[in-house]
Amino acid sequence: MRYSRLIADMLRRYIKTRYFEQMKKKKGRSAKDSHSNLEISIGKIFQEMNREHGPIFVPTEENPDQVEPFFPVSLLSTIHQTVERMIGSKVPGFKIEREMQKNNGELVCKATELSLYFRTASYGRKTHPANFQPSELINLFFEIAKKDEFLDEEFRNKNFPSRQSGKIVAEIYNEMVEQIRRSASTREFKQKLQKRVRASIKNFNSAVTYVTELFTLHKKLLVVRLNCYLPSLSDEAAMIKQAKDCLRKLSNNKRNNLLFADVAGFLWKLEYHHKHGYYFHFIFFYSDDCDESSVDLTHQIGQYWVTPLTKGGGGYRNCEESSNEFLSSCIGIVDRADSVSRNKLRQAFYYLTMKDQYLRFGAGDAGKRFGRGGVTGGEW
Repeated sequence: MRYSRLIADMLRRYIKTRYFEQMKKKKGRSAKDSHSNLEISIGKIFQEMNREHGPIFVPTEENPDQVEPFFPVSLLSTIHQTVERMIGSKVPGFKIEREMQKNNGELVCKATELSLYFRTASYGRKTHPANFQPSELINLFFEIAKKDEFLDEEFRNKNFPSRQSGKIVAEIYNEMVEQIRRSASTREFKQKLQKRVRASIKNFNSAVTYVTELFTLHKKLLVVRLNCYLPSLSDEAAMIKQAKDCLRKLSNNKRNNLLFADVAGFLWKLEYHHKHGYYFHFIFFYSDDCDESSVDLTHQIGQYWVTPLTKGGGGYRNCEESSNEFLSSCIGIVDRADSVSRNKLRQAFYYLTMKDQYLRFGAGDAGKRFGRGGVTGGEW
């Protein structure tokens, strides 16, 4: 037993070392190159998050008892990429020149590469939920756009007079661009941005390394994916505690439950939905000894979650029913030699881990949100 465990430990160390050596060689390339040529654009990630969350409703400023739809999650992609373009360029939003040949020497606005994002500036007036944690770039946009000098402007016509005396709206837009650039250049901002990106990359690398280890020990794996919901509580802190308690019970009780006898490993992600509150996204990897179907196992795990673990107050959903491309994929048997299915699995990991650097819901102090088990059925 000790010898087999020693061999397994050696294999894990070897695989992990080899994987990170490959990642190190790719350092400096674009995100899609650094992560197995996954080629998932930021726009695509936001699009799938929109399918996952749907429209979000928030209290209106005039009447807190009424709600209005917050703009779609996918539209945040526009804001994120707008700020990205502003920071990555040195040109103004508009080139403004005084045309001396015309009457009164009126101002003339000439378009630049940033002029395309002019109307995006109006989105800053939107209200967003308190538990809404956008990317550092989106957060910076809201922070600047809600300043007094920008909040009341109508970013519709660049030549319209500004609410500020003696200026046109295009000049106000240029000032907003410059303020965003100055704030983005600070050390504090860069550190916050890097911290969030590093956390996502760390989780992605952990998931890929982990499943690589599992496929070293198993020729085939049966992948089961489901969302497990918690009983609704008004207190967010109590809901987080409840989530951790349920996860701990699941981990402690697994050794005595035949339902998990053939589990080779699993991944979990603590998520938040504005309708359901906190919930877990689980990915279970059953060994090739398992003769159950993914549908049957999903139902059995879901029932186990609902009845013993949440005392009938929780719920579950088979991810095959999801319209989100990265939640409904890679369910069922995946062969070690099937490079297409394994790459789809990596895409699913990429989405689950990388989306947090662009948008995250729930309390900022929810603690650890991503985890994995061991590499054998007896230790996960």
